Amino acid sequence: MKSLVLFLIITSLSSLASAKEQERATLQIDEKVVVEDVLVKKGQPKKDQLTVNGYTIQSSSLDAVAKKYKAKINESGEGEDLVSLVCLIGADKTALEFTSGDMGGESNQILTIGLYQKASKYKHKKDCDKVDKRFKKTKIAGLTLGMTEKEVIKKLGEPSKQAKAFVLYYYEDKKKLNGVKFDVTSVIHVKLDKGKVISVSVSQIMAY
Repeated sequence: MKSLVLFLIITSLSSLASAKEQERATLQIDEKVVVEDVLVKKGQPKKDQLTVNGYTIQSSSLDAVAKKYKAKINESGEGEDLVSLVCLIGADKTALEFTSGDMGGESNQILTIGLYQKASKYKHKKDCDKVDKRFKKTKIAGLTLGMTEKEVIKKLGEPSKQAKAFVLYYYEDKKKLNGVKFDVTSVIHVKLDKGKVISVSVSQIMAY
């Protein structure tokens, strides 16, 4: 089982040629797609952009999500390759996904949250639990399914990368916790179909 945590695999990072030029990165955003020339934004998404249905990335646990929805936690891999996932198919046929992994620590902190318009096309649908909830109007990173590409950019600003099928925002930051310095990388990935949002995911990983 693969996960949207793959968004945060950085395959290369360009160096600054001058003070005026902005840093660029190359990201692998799923099992098959690698995106080059991605603008590196400094900072992090706002806390409310990392929070979905009361669960916040890097603060809330995957176990709490599973308990609330009486859902199972699916796991694959081990060590650094461990992926833990809870996915829910709503009554409106949308799919809501929460993932953790090795970098989620012993507390199994959530690393990625994603929302998908059509559960029938969601790649992990066989692992999901059906729930009597409707997720279509759920906000992720302040965005909702069905928004136009223009509305996304108006809400989040200049993308790190923009194409016909997606809008991508990539952030880098540094954070100090308990005397330890961490590199924080965050990704907001918006998939489009005919200029409208069909899925949104937000991820964040902290590494020292």
